[in-house]
Amino acid sequence: MPAHTSGASEAPTLNQGFALSDANLIILAERELAAFARAVSELFGPEQASLSTAEWIDELESLNWLAKPGVSDFRRITIAASATLAHRNDSDPHEARWGN
Repeated sequence: MPAHTSGASEAPTLNQGFALSDANLIILAERELAAFARAVSELFGPEQASLSTAEWIDELESLNWLAKPGVSDFRRITIAASATLAHRNDSDPHEARWGN
């Protein structure tokens, strides 16, 4: 039987070995997207972060939610959006690669 908590909702962690609720999946997706957007912004600037965030969300919308996506699906989305970012930066030699 799980330990009793003080009534506060505990945030999901990546190591939980059980099926996550839809609410917890959304929290994990938000965390993954926020971390990705922050990293892209720091490395490539806010314009690239905005583009990459939109691409990440496009990938998220393509998930089969009936199949109950998990953390690995969110990581796959991040990898796909990162690959698109890399391709975009490689395809324009005149575009600044770093935000600063």
